[in-house]
Order: sequence, then C-alpha cells, then structure tokens
Amino acid sequence: MVIYDDVLPWVLDVVKKSGLEGAPFLTQSCMVNSINYHAYEGALSAPTGDQSLVSLPTIKALLWVDDFPSFVSSLSYYPAVARLVLGQFSNFEEAECSFVNTMDMLEIEGFR
Repeated sequence: MVIYDDVLPWVLDVVKKSGLEGAPFLTQSCMVNSINYHAYEGALSAPTGDQSLVSLPTIKALLWVDDFPSFVSSLSYYPAVARLVLGQFSNFEEAECSFVNTMDMLEIEGFR
C-alpha cells in the first residue's frame, strides 16, 4: 500500500494504474478535514454574519462563523487555495482507506 499526502490526489490514480492500493494521509486536523469535505461536496452553506452558529452532521460541536477558513466563506477570495485544499477530496472515496490526524476530545476543548 502506498500512503500519500492528501493534497496530491493524483498519486492515487498513478498507484491504481500500477495495480497497487493507496491511502491518503490527511495532514490537517479531523475537524478541518470535515469542514473542507463538506465544502467540497457543496453540503456546507457558508456562514454569514447573521448566522452565528453552524452545525455539520459529522461534527458534534456547533461552529462559530470565525471557525471557518476564509476560502470556505467565499471561494472567490482565494481560488488557488480553495482548489488545492478542496481538491484533495476529488478521488477521496476511491481510496481503500485513509489515515486521519486527530486528537479526539482535545479538538473539542478549543471551541467556545
């Protein structure tokens, strides 16, 4: 199995053509990956000033508007960053498994 950095999704295509299995290592925290995945899928409504709290199905905590990356709030602000970060999920579901960076309950403590 080839383990690759998630910002290089093309590696999975090369690995599969070689008859091997591949798994992305998502280097950002699990919380950030969840936000980015929902943004990639189009299932995340960008928070606005009048929506102070937002919930996502995979996250137990409510998120404040300023918890979101600026490119998620407005994809036009940083299009190159949005393509790089959200593009990591372009073939994510085709991988046999994935490795995720998480500290479980430690991530929850940072929320208000």
